[in-house]
Amino acid sequence: MEKEQGLKGYIRQNRAELFREIEDLIQNEDVTDIEWDGYYLWVTDLKKGCYCHNIRLNEEYVDNLAIRLANIMKVPFNRAYPILEANTEDLRISIWHESRCTKKSMAIRKIPTRLRFRHQDIVQAGYAPEALINLLENCVTAHCNIVIGGQPHAGKTELLKYLFRQMKRSVCMKTIRKSITVKLIRGKNVRSFLWMRSFHIHRLSERDCGIILTGHFCRSREDRRCWIC
Repeated sequence: MEKEQGLKGYIRQNRAELFREIEDLIQNEDVTDIEWDGYYLWVTDLKKGCYCHNIRLNEEYVDNLAIRLANIMKVPFNRAYPILEANTEDLRISIWHESRCTKKSMAIRKIPTRLRFRHQDIVQAGYAPEALINLLENCVTAHCNIVIGGQPHAGKTELLKYLFRQMKRSVCMKTIRKSITVKLIRGKNVRSFLWMRSFHIHRLSERDCGIILTGHFCRSREDRRCWIC
C-alpha cells in the first residue's frame, strides 16, 4: 500500500517530465494503449485503431524511466526480476528487461476513471445488441454474478465500469482481479471495490454481486451459483 501511494504521488507530481517523449499521447483521451517494442511505437486509438507512430523513443529515456519507477517502488528490475509493473488509478505500466527481449520494451494501458459510454452509445457503436445490454443491466439489478472475458482491447474494462454504474450503493460489489484498478465514479464520489483473492464465489451472499474480469474464459467447479458469461 505504501509503495502504491508513493508511486501515485510521484507520477502525479512528475507526470509531464516522466512521459515527456509521449506526452501528447498520454494527454490524448482517445489513446488507450501505448506500446514500445524497442524499435517501433505502437498506439491504439479509439478512432484510428492500432497503428505505428512515427515517434522513436530514445534508449536512455526508456532506461531512465524504468530505473526511476523501480526506485520509487523499491523493487528490483534486472535479469533475475525482468518484469516491472507500476499501476496507478489511470495508468498500468509494464516494462520488460532487455534480457527477455532484444531491447527494453514497454506497454502503457490508460484507464480513465470516467465512464466513456452510456447505454445508447454502446448500442450505436455496435458493441453489443441492445437486448444483450438490457439483459446484463437486469442481471446486475438482480444481483447475478457476471464473467467478462475477451481478447486484449475488446472493451472488457469499459463494460465493467458501465455495469458498475448500474449497481445501487447498498450493494456489496466484489471482484477477482488484483492487477487492475477500476474506480466507479458517481458525480464527485469515488466508490472503490473489494478484491477477492480466491475463487470461492459461492460464499457471496444473495445481496452481493460478483464480477470476474478475465482475459480468457474462466470457470470454477466449486461455484454453485448462477454466472452470466
